[in-house]
Amino acid sequence: MTMPYDPRKHGARCDECPLGPKGAFRDGYWQPCPPERHKGAIVLAVAESPHVEDTNNGRPLSGRSGQEWNLALLASGRKRADIDLTHVVACNAGTQPNAWEKMTKSLDKENRRRLATGLPALPDPIACCRPRLLKEAEDYENIIALGRTAANALTAKTQSIFALRGGPVWVDENWGALMETPLANVVPEGAVRKVFPTFHPGFVQKAPGWRATVHADLGKAMRWFAGQLRWTDPVRSFNPTPDELEAFLAQDMPFWAYDLETDGIEPMVCKVRSIAIAHPDLNAEGRALREGQVEARRAGVMGLNILSGDGYTRFYSFEDEVRILDILRRFLSDTTKVKVGHNAGSYDRQVVEQWLGVTPLPIIDTLFAARFRAPELPKGLKVVGSVLTDVDRWETTEKGESLAHGKVDDWDRLAYNCTDSTVNARIVVPLMDAAEEAGAFRDLPEALRPVGWEQRRWDLHEIDHATQDMCVNLHKIGVYVDQEARWKMEMDTRASVAKREKRLAELSFAVGLGKLDLKSAGSNDDGDEVVGVKPGSADQIRDLLYETWKLGIPPQMEARDFYTASGMPGTGDKVLRGHLAGGRLSPDQEAFIRELRLYRREKNKILGTVLLPLNLAAHDPNKGLIWHPDGRIRSTWNAHVTAPGRLSSSGPNLQNIGSRKGQGKLKTLFAAEPGHILVG
Repeated sequence: MTMPYDPRKHGARCDECPLGPKGAFRDGYWQPCPPERHKGAIVLAVAESPHVEDTNNGRPLSGRSGQEWNLALLASGRKRADIDLTHVVACNAGTQPNAWEKMTKSLDKENRRRLATGLPALPDPIACCRPRLLKEAEDYENIIALGRTAANALTAKTQSIFALRGGPVWVDENWGALMETPLANVVPEGAVRKVFPTFHPGFVQKAPGWRATVHADLGKAMRWFAGQLRWTDPVRSFNPTPDELEAFLAQDMPFWAYDLETDGIEPMVCKVRSIAIAHPDLNAEGRALREGQVEARRAGVMGLNILSGDGYTRFYSFEDEVRILDILRRFLSDTTKVKVGHNAGSYDRQVVEQWLGVTPLPIIDTLFAARFRAPELPKGLKVVGSVLTDVDRWETTEKGESLAHGKVDDWDRLAYNCTDSTVNARIVVPLMDAAEEAGAFRDLPEALRPVGWEQRRWDLHEIDHATQDMCVNLHKIGVYVDQEARWKMEMDTRASVAKREKRLAELSFAVGLGKLDLKSAGSNDDGDEVVGVKPGSADQIRDLLYETWKLGIPPQMEARDFYTASGMPGTGDKVLRGHLAGGRLSPDQEAFIRELRLYRREKNKILGTVLLPLNLAAHDPNKGLIWHPDGRIRSTWNAHVTAPGRLSSSGPNLQNIGSRKGQGKLKTLFAAEPGHILVG
């Protein structure tokens, strides 16, 4: 049979590759997928690796992913013939779902085995195919990277696609990412190509909530390639004098967006590093600019460095800082000036209250409008801002270091702070329009209006803000933890865990595991964070279940519940329950799985995620979360994460503690302080 496309002729090292014609991981006939080229196309899109239908059809993105790709192109005003296509790796990794993830996992496992036995490791298919990829891509100045594998291969960045998507990346002649610039239309020194990462169409097939984001990304990419990004830098001022700040804030504006950068995550004790306050772009009538209107005045922002990242250097004289804090205090409490911000009604509000002693009013938290716009997507400013504006990726340095939390220059952090506020000011109008369309401001039935709400708007948007106010108070008050009862429960649990370790060690030989590895740390397939150690790793348990015991998917279990996100057979609690109920285990195997589940529950859930975090930080600085001397745990309560009217809790999640079977005793740790009683 004649090979219509041979990647070796374009530089690929197919004879060395595990997916090559003689590769150890080749599944079926070797049939690389050629690139798809169109006359006149000047943009290249790069996907991960072909699916079986792609290799069979001889063109990339020809199956369901291709339908999604065509839809995205249509939404951005393009057609398939406008953009060429190729893959990072020209060969498919197999016929099963998530074949690429399964192959990389199996390859990693095989290489660990080979290295342990003194054999050379098998090469990475990406490295083998890279010469071919770069030869194909060198003809293009504009490239769209579809998915993490493509983005990493074309920019040398190692971040996830969630961190990379939506952000223009300049690359040099060696395919290394250059520092992102404040305005992506400005060409940094050494730049030769533009790479724009977004999600793979196959991901959108599985998570259709991201479809509009990919459509927006493609539109943004094409504008960037054409030098027509719609982002303009605001009129920016760093560390103004007190008089300049006062004059700036005295202006009559539709609203003001503000944002704080702090040295910690606990709003009741953190210190403010900087604050930025911005007003929106304005039209001729002095209103916030809408798309299609003529800009009469550019957005303006003032950023103030207060405390250096070193923890002690200050940027103003004592007298000037006193004046500035007084100006900010008056501005934030001025009820004639509307303040907006992303999470400004919760975190930023609490920081301002402990820093300046005032509550910002009136406040509109744009997190709620973001939820009304796209309830199934992350609501963070970075995601929303990258979709609704053409802003560059402004939250990290060229090394991927967070400008908000990393060890970066104070002025770089302030520039980031100013961009945060400017983005927030510019997304208010489209967010509020989307929220209005979703019914956020529609009057609710008058018969349901509660007593005391006579002077307040009666709609979902207002209810959200009232709920957020309740969440803030829940955080401030906290919940008292009986430390004597907690310590006793911790000792009892540790003793039980030790017994289960001994029992597991006894059973491990009977089930073919050999000597139990009690020092292997990690997390299980449920994504649970594991504090301390657990018996064996997820990979070891997976090998035991599916290699040694030869188990398959449990009866009555759907594939989506059995396979992990990476496409591997699961080892989480739900899968273990399925195996126990499947009737395929021997008595020893069943005893081992039952003991393993109980061990995980006590070690990871009860001890690791409840008892240790509920300790005083003074007693356990590494794991104890109770920092206040009043002995109360202060969870973060949110009104925007779940559906309207419901709350979420984190750090720790107080809603779930003691809610599972056999864990009800954990609720007894939350008690009244000595000398008090609980009334309910």
